[in-house]
Amino acid sequence: MARRWSLVDRFDSDGRRFLVARRNEPDVRDPRALSPRERQVAAFAALGHSNKLIAYTLGLSASTIATHLAAAMRKLAVRSRVELARAVLPT
Repeated sequence: MARRWSLVDRFDSDGRRFLVARRNEPDVRDPRALSPRERQVAAFAALGHSNKLIAYTLGLSASTIATHLAAAMRKLAVRSRVELARAVLPT
């Protein structure tokens, strides 16, 4: 059986523990399959940042950013940055 929820965050407040989760759609691959750097780059891209800006922010080359984005898109089976944003950002 496929997992129905992915844990996004957890925190304690006022003596209570809170879990933040998102529902996994059946046709979307698990974003946790991405490496930490691929997730980071994909998140910046999902926010609308250009490859050049992401590269500058992370201290990497623009071609390295393109490589990370291509790998993330391949792993998540998406074909555009819009689809990538839908796959990596919480709904």
